[in-house]
Amino acid sequence: MKRIALTVSIAAICAAMASCGAKSPRLASNSDTLNWAIGMQTAQGLKGLGQMGLTVDNDIIIKAIQATLEGKASPLNDTQYYAALEQLNMLISLGQKQAQQRAVEEATAGEDDYFARLQKENPNVKKSKDGFYYEVLQAGHGPVCKYRQVVVFDYRSFTIDGKEYDKTYGNRDPITHVVGEPMFQGLIQGLCLMNAGSKFRFYFPHETCMGANPDNPYTPMIYEIELHEVRNE
Repeated sequence: MKRIALTVSIAAICAAMASCGAKSPRLASNSDTLNWAIGMQTAQGLKGLGQMGLTVDNDIIIKAIQATLEGKASPLNDTQYYAALEQLNMLISLGQKQAQQRAVEEATAGEDDYFARLQKENPNVKKSKDGFYYEVLQAGHGPVCKYRQVVVFDYRSFTIDGKEYDKTYGNRDPITHVVGEPMFQGLIQGLCLMNAGSKFRFYFPHETCMGANPDNPYTPMIYEIELHEVRNE
């Protein structure tokens, strides 16, 4: 909580400079540069608090900074001070949750329509009981993959607009991995539909492939997987 109070206080100084029409100073040293960067970052944080619903009063914040630096008595006792910081923490937490929800909604807009259209246009695409979609590109005749077995496979991944995101082909050796060890949930479930020698194309809604695309964790992904080998550990 003390860190939040400090952040708001530094940001208020920046706001005070702006309200006084102060010109940007000449940054003569690395220390000046670092301090300016701190000011920029914390001022942005203060703006973010305003967007979360807090009425930011620069005058009150500046007076609090001045009184604290000068050692003057605060109109808040310790109980009131920490209660206010707790309220601020709650406001920040709520704002972060709302921002995350907006990000999910924006990233997944049209996702349901995409999968409905996919099945309508391609009758070979089936929906699994786990919520993702798949298409058998090549049948295999080896053993069916099971949880905790070792698999060897190549893959290509794409975003749903068809842009290639990652692959093993031409980049590195096939993946050798134990099914169930760190990999996103949809891939674990998808591999367990395959048998050695098969090639599947998987269409993963965002909630089934969290972690597959760190650049955009809320986006659906397409994976083409060619399963070469299945064996016990």
